[in-house]
Amino acid sequence: MIFRINELTREGSSEGRVRAELFRKNKKGTLFRLKRGLYSDDPSESVLAVANTLRIPSYVSFEFALSYHGLIPEGVFEITSATLSSRGRLTFKNHFGRFSYRNIPKKAFPYALIRVNDGLMASAEKALCDLLHTIHSVRSIKDLEALLFEDLRIDEEAFEALDHAVLEELCSLYPGDTFRLLRSYLERNHE
Repeated sequence: MIFRINELTREGSSEGRVRAELFRKNKKGTLFRLKRGLYSDDPSESVLAVANTLRIPSYVSFEFALSYHGLIPEGVFEITSATLSSRGRLTFKNHFGRFSYRNIPKKAFPYALIRVNDGLMASAEKALCDLLHTIHSVRSIKDLEALLFEDLRIDEEAFEALDHAVLEELCSLYPGDTFRLLRSYLERNHE
């Protein structure tokens, strides 16, 4: 279970006593510090739940979600999430892994999310758009294809299996030439 230190201090114990007990349990390996003031007492806590709790609001996305959905061949060991509330790229490292957070546009945030185990994750379409948002804009369809299928190594069959209507709708929520070109590419190749 994930909990905050202030939840324990509300139950009547002094903050100093609670911190001392948490420190002892952490040292013994029966409690895991996620970040300052945030802990888990479950050594097999879901990394998705940890990722969603380290930064609120957030959901798992980018390379981690693309790998989970089978769009990229690489295994990804850093759990990457989208958020609205970080400056630049924010990173945490703890017992459960390495977690990083990147901003996405506010209007795109609530769309195409799915529940996986104990956490919130981007759909395959949303994870692709989130990642494209963090990469420099492309100027042509040819550059877009090179970015998708060569640079990012997106599996072409997996790309074709995406819900293109959802992908086109998501394109309107992100700024930039890349999304205008992606919408054109989808319309041209999937009429």
